This record gives sequence, structure tokens and C-alpha cells, in this order.
Amino acid sequence: MTNYDYILLEEGLFSESVSEFQKIRIEPKMKLRLHDSFSTILMVEQGLGYSIMPMDEETEALYQIKSFDTIPAISRSINLLQKNDGLLTNGAKNFAKFVQTHRDAL
Repeated sequence: MTNYDYILLEEGLFSESVSEFQKIRIEPKMKLRLHDSFSTILMVEQGLGYSIMPMDEETEALYQIKSFDTIPAISRSINLLQKNDGLLTNGAKNFAKFVQTHRDAL
């Protein structure tokens, strides 16, 4: 992977993919740093490099790209925070219930 251009999708202060590269002492050939997943997908589709990002079958089917699972798997925790039940809209309350009910499948 060090011979191919890497397109980093920056999603905040911490990057799971960069952390995993560091763990196995690999320095990717960083070509671009983008903040938008759509732009990243388009760059990969145009053959400008590869990226590591969450991908589903539906998104993959829309573009001329191929996704692969990483070994070892790269994952992240996603948390749902709320300040006070009384301050949430009905939509937010329903979303919170959905996430709690389906958390194992998500």
C-alpha cells in the first residue's frame, strides 16, 4: 500500500486509518487530504488513489469503485448524547429510541 497514492478522508481530530498505519509502522504515500466523503469517492473513482472509509453496498453500486474489508478490521465507536429528554424534539426522541433498540445491528 505504500506504493500507491493514499487519499485521506479527514473527519476530525482523530483518524482511525492513520492510527492503524502507525500501529503497523507503515507510512502511506499521502496524496490528498479531503474533508468530504463524496469528493473522496470521486477521486478514487477517477483513479487518483485509494482511501480507507466506511462503505456500504448501496454507495459502492453508485460509483465505479470496489471496496474491500481491511485486515485487521478498523472500527470506531459512535455515541449518542442528549442533554435532557424534555428538550428533545419528537424526531430526536424517536431517533434515540431507534438507535438504542437497534444498536447491535448498527
